[in-house]
Amino acid sequence: MAAIADGSKTDRLRRLEMLVWMEERDITFTATAKYLGWTFSTTRYNLLFGSEPERRAALLKLGFPEELLPPVVRKGRPPVKIPRFPGVPQNAAPDPSEQTSDMISA
Repeated sequence: MAAIADGSKTDRLRRLEMLVWMEERDITFTATAKYLGWTFSTTRYNLLFGSEPERRAALLKLGFPEELLPPVVRKGRPPVKIPRFPGVPQNAAPDPSEQTSDMISA
């Protein structure tokens, strides 16, 4: 996944420039969201913090300047991590056929 806007001075300046650009053209997050059929928060995120490739293309098509859009991010589910227990060899899954004497079966 590409880095989300990092909060650096350069990134804060880019966000401010985006807000000024939008204000000069009387463009709001609400109007953009409604036009694209997105939620307000999705629109704000993609304009200020991290732009998903498909959504970035839609914003560019509307005329938002590429240099003011945030870095591209790829959304996806993070890999599932297997819990690591100190007494169990790494990546060893419990054997369901092994039952201890204190387990009661129904």
